[in-house]
Amino acid sequence: MRDGVLTKGFVFLIIGLFIAVGFFPVIIADNQSNYDDLFQESVYKKADSTCKLNNVLISSNNSENDSHPRLTKNKDRTIVVTYEQYHNINEISIPICYSIDFGKSWNKKYDVESFETDKLISPDIIFSQNTDEFYWAATYPNNQKYSMCMARIASNIVEVGQIEIFNEIPYIPLRNPMIQYESCVGYVDNIFLTHMSIDVKGSYNVHRAPALSYYMPDWTSPSSLIWGRYFDNQARLRTAPSTNPSIATGNDFFYITTQYQNPAHKFDIVFKAFSIEHYLERGGCDLQSGETDLYADIEATPWQFYLTSDAEDPDITANGDAVVVVYIQDNHVACSYSVDDGISWYTSLIANSGNCPVVYMDEETVYCAYVSDGNVYVIESYDSGATWGIPTRLNDVDGTVSSECNSVDIIDLGVVWVDTRDGQKDIYYQTLNHSPSVPLIEGPVSGEVGKEYEYSIIATDPDDDEIVYSVDWGDGILKTYGPFGSEEQINLSNTWSEKGDYTIRVKAKDTYGGESDWATLAVTMPYSYDKSISPFFQMLFQRFPHAFPILRHLMGY
Repeated sequence: MRDGVLTKGFVFLIIGLFIAVGFFPVIIADNQSNYDDLFQESVYKKADSTCKLNNVLISSNNSENDSHPRLTKNKDRTIVVTYEQYHNINEISIPICYSIDFGKSWNKKYDVESFETDKLISPDIIFSQNTDEFYWAATYPNNQKYSMCMARIASNIVEVGQIEIFNEIPYIPLRNPMIQYESCVGYVDNIFLTHMSIDVKGSYNVHRAPALSYYMPDWTSPSSLIWGRYFDNQARLRTAPSTNPSIATGNDFFYITTQYQNPAHKFDIVFKAFSIEHYLERGGCDLQSGETDLYADIEATPWQFYLTSDAEDPDITANGDAVVVVYIQDNHVACSYSVDDGISWYTSLIANSGNCPVVYMDEETVYCAYVSDGNVYVIESYDSGATWGIPTRLNDVDGTVSSECNSVDIIDLGVVWVDTRDGQKDIYYQTLNHSPSVPLIEGPVSGEVGKEYEYSIIATDPDDDEIVYSVDWGDGILKTYGPFGSEEQINLSNTWSEKGDYTIRVKAKDTYGGESDWATLAVTMPYSYDKSISPFFQMLFQRFPHAFPILRHLMGY
């Protein structure tokens, strides 16, 4: 009689088990769906929080017009800006300012004044990883005695005293008179590069020819190796008149671009590359103008062509073997990119309208800023320029950004631009937000049910913003902790009430909405089986650790 009752009870139990098992996968699917929704929401927020919208005025306490800002950073993420400051129609100085707190505040370090009667224009600055110093230059547009004003500034610009200004004496073969219009700076090895647009009079008589100069650390030309200063006399490619020079350095080549106004009064984008391995080799080319250096001469280099036609406002960046050029074409902001040192080229569309595009590359991430309808936008590409994300407006006052040439510049930390919100042209800066790193979770990976365990969590925010952590202890419920400082380790405790396998998930989010990916840590609360229970039920309870709570209680499991 007793055996019969057990048999019936067992049958009902098995039926109940199949019913329970039938519903169990639905519960798992619902939990997974919630996780997917959370992940999709985080991706959307991450794409929507590119900047902090806290514009900072750099040229403060200034009633004069400012223009032509240029931006760079050193390896310690000190940001440096230089720009033109107009005091009156005949007097321009060039401030050099720095920020050590990611652009939240700025200090003027130097104010370079024009030499003699000419005025300085077109400043540029870049940081050389090779020599651990900033290269700075500005142009004298009408000075027959000096063509450029240049300086090397040590990386620790905050502590540096006065800098030595070098005024270049223009030298062109046969001493032809020269007028320089605009310039930009670059570097290769320990050599300072300047790429400019010049008039060469006399026997050459070239208007706004592209030119390229090389300077050793003592400001001499590497004359024992190459000539040192070159201009394009058009023997290989028609490039003059040229404007908007730009320069970038990759692994094996350095590159220049400029825009050439063709006879149809339209612009073509000129691209030239120079081999880093061979540029110091003397001779090798006999052009119409005479013997020259094949790999260093801007006129002779074997790698030169029109990158695209009917386009203007080019800017170039490079990293490793990748090269990216942005420009305006048919009123669109467009991109040409290469991943093989400029041998093969592809195109992509950045924005349907805009002007003044600038570009910066950090590994495979490309940052582009441009002006459209009086606003400045930033947009990013994570595949070396092949595809682009959603643009984000940076200026917090609508319609006040200047659209004049060279009014914007960008690095991966932020964007600088000319703004008219205060009634005159001022220089403003906007930090770009960067998501925190994926958190590091450390703690026990196994334990006992009902016992409290402690876990340490830490993440780094590149902008030193505060961080809030979202934590899922494996039960599908998100708990929020914070805010905490960047790189501040926190210790959290949790107790699991049931045996099973759990996955701790942690995400970091900064105060401006930038989110990290999920960090995970697998944790097991091991089983301690009662040998008096049949192997079947042991296997069943192990397979479904959260099911049958009443049956577990009745059987003492």
